[in-house]
Amino acid sequence: MSQDFKFNIGDIVKVKDVCSEKLRISFRFYNGIENIYVVEVEEDVNHCFVEHDLELVTPSKSPYVPQDIPENKRLLDVETYNALMRLGILDTSVRAYNRGKSDYSKHIIQPWSIWIDYNLNAFDADIVKRVLREKEDDPRRLDYEKIIHICKERIRQIDCEENV
Repeated sequence: MSQDFKFNIGDIVKVKDVCSEKLRISFRFYNGIENIYVVEVEEDVNHCFVEHDLELVTPSKSPYVPQDIPENKRLLDVETYNALMRLGILDTSVRAYNRGKSDYSKHIIQPWSIWIDYNLNAFDADIVKRVLREKEDDPRRLDYEKIIHICKERIRQIDCEENV
C-alpha cells in the first residue's frame, strides 16, 4: 500500500504505449489501492491514470508544487475527489466559460457548486448568485435591491407555511 507519489502536480507526463501527447498533472490522490493522477488532456478535459501507466516528460518547476512531504502524501481521497467532480470544481469543461455578461467563470467556484453542496431552494440559490456576480452594466446596488425583494417574498412564503 504505497502513498509515495512518483509525480508532482504540474509535471508533464505521457501515457505509456498509448499516446505521445504531453499531459499535465493537475491533481493526485491515493484511492486505497494505488496512486491516481488526474491529468489535463484536451481543453480542460480531465482523465485519471494510475501511476504505472505514466512516464515523466518534464518535471514541474513551479515553487508552489506540493512536494512529497508527509502532510502532502494524500492530497485528495476518493470521496473528496468524487464530491469535487460532482460540484463541477475539478471538471472545468463547462464552468470555464459563461454565457452573458456575468463573471462567474473567472472564479474557481461557480454559484451552482454552492447550490448543489448546500441543497439550496430556488430563493436561497438566487440570493447566492446575486451576491457572487458582478455585471458590467448593472450597478451593484441593483443586486442588493433584488436580494431584498427576493428575501421579502421568501419571508412571505414562510409566514404562509406557518399559518397553514
